Amino acid sequence: MNTESVPSIDRLSAFPDDILLPILSFLPTKLSVSTSILAKRWRFLWAHVPNLHFDSGYHHDSPTRLPSIIPYVMSLHKVRNLHTFRLSYGYDEHLGDTWIATAMSRNVRVLGLRLRYALPQCLFTCETLVDLKLDRCEGIPSAGVHVSWPSLKRFHYKKTANF
Repeated sequence: MNTESVPSIDRLSAFPDDILLPILSFLPTKLSVSTSILAKRWRFLWAHVPNLHFDSGYHHDSPTRLPSIIPYVMSLHKVRNLHTFRLSYGYDEHLGDTWIATAMSRNVRVLGLRLRYALPQCLFTCETLVDLKLDRCEGIPSAGVHVSWPSLKRFHYKKTANF
């Protein structure tokens, strides 16, 4: 029996970004960021993923953790044209609105929201939005809101008031 140690080979890190980034994009952002401890190559790979998924239910240890995680992730995230931004959060309307506005400023194309308050004004004039999914949102914030979604192709809503 041979007891020599076999050197470990990190074959996963050898894959090009074109393969790794789509894999990371399927993960919730918290898991994608946690891959940064795997190896030096992975340290900021997550920052180039075109999809961000934040779910306060996923942070079951405390719903107050999400407000500290999102600004950190957004400050290090390098993608200027977001493909997808998903947010499930219902605790602080001002914070949620800020995160949604940040996604809008990054030309988000697919937006999924599960909120427990009225939708922010900035949502109704997003020119890059192609797909909008609303779940359990309170709907339009007030009468007379101007809606302009020139690129919108799909609109889904479930248990959303005022629509």
